[in-house]
Amino acid sequence: MPSTNQESSQDVLQLADEITRYLKAHSNVADTLEGIAHWWILRQRLHEEHAKVEQAMEYLCAQGIVEAVELRDGNILYRPVLTDINRTK
Repeated sequence: MPSTNQESSQDVLQLADEITRYLKAHSNVADTLEGIAHWWILRQRLHEEHAKVEQAMEYLCAQGIVEAVELRDGNILYRPVLTDINRTK
């Protein structure tokens, strides 16, 4: 099992990588430690998670678990595909 220092070092390196990716996308930023923690890190994580969620929803659509419905405004609404199993519950 890794020591606490090793885990902490991994966390620091992962965070440094997140900050680097944010800086590559926003080269003219400057902030305090509090601002970096609250805005840069959270924004970067939201951006990355959004892409993962999109891929997960595409996978679930392909598996027939959910369906995507395009709304008039162009947004996509996802909903479960109704099956006989779902209807009997």
